Amino acid sequence: MKNTSIRALAASGCFVALLSAVIAGCASTPAESTPAKAAAVATDDRDCFNGREVSGWNAVDAKTVRVNAGPSKRYDLTLMSRPANQLNFQEVIAVKSGPSDWICTGNGLGVSIVTGGIGPQSYPVTNIVRAPTPAQEREAKEKAKAAEAAGAQAQPN
Repeated sequence: MKNTSIRALAASGCFVALLSAVIAGCASTPAESTPAKAAAVATDDRDCFNGREVSGWNAVDAKTVRVNAGPSKRYDLTLMSRPANQLNFQEVIAVKSGPSDWICTGNGLGVSIVTGGIGPQSYPVTNIVRAPTPAQEREAKEKAKAAEAAGAQAQPN
């Protein structure tokens, strides 16, 4: 009888030790799961924003969505495929990301755009870049216009 209870205690002791090790392993979090750690990673070489901060969007072209993620933070998200229903006619979209809410510039892995309406569709994102500021866009348009005018003058009649 004593041998049985000693074995049971030894087995339960091993079980408790094993359970403690498993719980400790689960308690550690990936580098980007907490806001402080994600912010630290973001300052390295990537530009990140929290998906919950997206407050507006517009379609740049058939496969690119520009999202506003806070004051003066705009990002262009390139979709893997062209949405069947044109983005211009969508009233609502959602930016979905996993495993965390932090979205960084780069390949867009784990990020998708979900369109609303009847039968919502999900479109994976293949690239995320910081969008140019309005001043940078105006400057680029002016340069293009000047180059076009210079090209038109250089051509013989």
